[in-house]
Amino acid sequence: MALGFSDVNWMIIASAMVGKFIVNIPGSGTWLYALEVYPTSIRSIGAHTCSIIARIGAIGASYIGILVSNTGEAMRVFVRATQSQRGN
Repeated sequence: MALGFSDVNWMIIASAMVGKFIVNIPGSGTWLYALEVYPTSIRSIGAHTCSIIARIGAIGASYIGILVSNTGEAMRVFVRATQSQRGN
C-alpha cells in the first residue's frame, strides 16, 4: 500500500490523535496545579472522591442510555431537561 497524498487515512488518524492530545491538556493541567497548591493529604482525598464520583457517573450513564432508548422521546426530553437544570 503506497502512502501518497491521495491516501487521507493517515491524515484522519493524525488529526484524531492531535485532537485527543489537545482535549486532554486541561485535565493534565488540573492535576499539575493541584500538585503544587494542595498538601498531599487533602489532594489525595479530593482526587479519590472525584474518581469515585466519576465512576458512579459512568455506571449511571450506561443505565440512563438504556432507559432512554427503551422509553422513547418523553424520557429523552426529561433527561435533557434534568441535565440543563443541574448546569451540565
